[in-house]
Amino acid sequence: MTTVRLRRTTLTLIATLGVAVVGAAPREAVLLSGERLRERLTAFIYDAGDASNAAAVFGGERETAPGSLVCWGALAAPKPGVWVRFTDGSRLSAGPDWTDDPVVRLDADAGAVRRAEAWIAAPRSAIGRILFSGVPEPTAPTAGATDTLVLRDDSGADGDRYQGAIVGIADGVVTGRLLGEETTIDVSRVSVVSLANAIADGPTGGCLVGLGDGSVLVAERVRVTPRDVSIVTTDSVRLVSKRDELVFLQPLGGRVRYLSDAAPRDYRHTPYFDLRWPLGRDATPLGDPLVVRGRRYAKAVACHAAARIVYAVADDESRFQAELAVADPLRGGQPGSVVFRVFAVRDSRVDELYTSETIRSGEEPVPIDLDVRGAAGLVLIVDFADRGDAGDDALWLDARMARVRD
Repeated sequence: MTTVRLRRTTLTLIATLGVAVVGAAPREAVLLSGERLRERLTAFIYDAGDASNAAAVFGGERETAPGSLVCWGALAAPKPGVWVRFTDGSRLSAGPDWTDDPVVRLDADAGAVRRAEAWIAAPRSAIGRILFSGVPEPTAPTAGATDTLVLRDDSGADGDRYQGAIVGIADGVVTGRLLGEETTIDVSRVSVVSLANAIADGPTGGCLVGLGDGSVLVAERVRVTPRDVSIVTTDSVRLVSKRDELVFLQPLGGRVRYLSDAAPRDYRHTPYFDLRWPLGRDATPLGDPLVVRGRRYAKAVACHAAARIVYAVADDESRFQAELAVADPLRGGQPGSVVFRVFAVRDSRVDELYTSETIRSGEEPVPIDLDVRGAAGLVLIVDFADRGDAGDDALWLDARMARVRD
């Protein structure tokens, strides 16, 4: 109880500093109770070692119960430019282009990323991938056994690929021993540098922190005040941003377990013809960003109709919560339509908990909050609706098992 009182006293002091949150328009917050708030976020403190007690203050006075914030705001689309992907899954923008001044440095032991006038230091072991131009992938690429450098061809697309050892990046050049030779390449010719450091498949802890340029950090600790946002990532990278750059918060762990961070007990896709689709975890089945009505989401289980997914339910998990939607069509694709169903496995019974109406692309997500007390398993089913499986990328947005206190 002492920890909770100290944290909440600190929150109150932060929220009553009397400093206006410049440019920070109200964004929607979702609480574990299902309540939605649309007031300015004036304070937030999170520590992964005490995630169940993370709390926020809205409007200067409304303080949430410990561990009750599901998410606040929405992710921003990443802007084309120079990007660094860290091994914990964080992605950080280093600006729109390299121009004449370096924005990334790398040597045998460490690296650094420049944002505005500040350099953000990181151990080399925490850096997974440096994209010199373009938009980062929504999911992390797999690391190779050695460092890799990809050149940019005359059209700007990826060209030749070289493997070996990247020695450093400094003064506008990349140096390394590639294909057995000492090599120096101007950064203007480089598309991607990937280091042989494994990037996490997806964060299972920490707090997701989104910034207005599309950066997303997996934070070990977060402190939001009316003036700024202080972040320490799970890779021990430290940075401070202006408060008006903050657009998104989503604590992981604590009183919820996201299904996209869990391996299902079973997954089965039934193709409409003969094409089988994979299960998407924090991305669509084809690896695209999670976008519904133009809004980006960080967490979801995604499947293409028709599909069945089975998850185990822990003894202390009492609620299944999610928002149901069909992904926006991409690359000229067709709009989709599906029916969602949820079943609970209790003893030898399979109980139907929920069946949706037909949900179509372009419609608002439908929230559900279902009692799963006493269940050993949860079965999620997506069926065809209007036109076979055309465009049927079904999203179980923020699908989570919750420990809700009575």
